[in-house]
Order: sequence, then C-alpha cells, then structure tokens
Amino acid sequence: RVVATSSSSSSEGSDSETPENAKKRSIHRGMSSQDLFPFLLVNIGSGVSVVKVNGPTSFERVSGSAIGGGTFWGLCKLLCPECGDFDEAGRLAEEGNASEVNLLVGDIYGGDYELP
Repeated sequence: RVVATSSSSSSEGSDSETPENAKKRSIHRGMSSQDLFPFLLVNIGSGVSVVKVNGPTSFERVSGSAIGGGTFWGLCKLLCPECGDFDEAGRLAEEGNASEVNLLVGDIYGGDYELP
C-alpha cells in the first residue's frame, strides 16, 4: 500500500498532526487504523529518512541518506545556473549521459585487464 502526503499545511485549518487526527482521516478514507500499519514513512528534504511505522507508538529508522532533494537542487544551481526549477533539473538529468561524467572502473584500471 502506498499513501503519499505533502509536508505543506492542509486545508483543514490549523489542526496539528496528531495520531487522533490521522485516525479520523484514515477512517474517513475507508481505512481502519488496523489497515494502516505497518507502513514506511519517507521524508525527503535536504536528506532522506526512511522510518518503518508499526503502530501509533512503535517505529524505527530503517534507512536514510544525507543526500536528498535539497542537495540535488543545490548542486544543480551551482552547475547549471540557468536551470529554472526542480522539474527542469530532473528533465535535464534524464537527458544526460552519466557515463560521460561518472568515474567508471575502466577509468581507474584501464580497459586492458581480464576478470577471473
């Protein structure tokens, strides 16, 4: 099951995010609180954090990285100042050829070797 949400404030007013508010929304969407768990909570910002949530008070960090969307965007602005927004940076990355900028094994050892 994939449930996506934005970190921006909701249109439901100034209600802070509490387990009770989350329970009300999940029931409203046709899900019981039992159907919700377990799930992975992924937060992407200047880094990435992956948390396995087993229940309202049971969770553990299972993965993460210091590299995230903020790092990607910062590098884009340094390397390509004319890049206008995050979506354009993504399109440019898709069009590029990583082998032209990444250091490959052949760059280190050369091409004249045999694998065992």
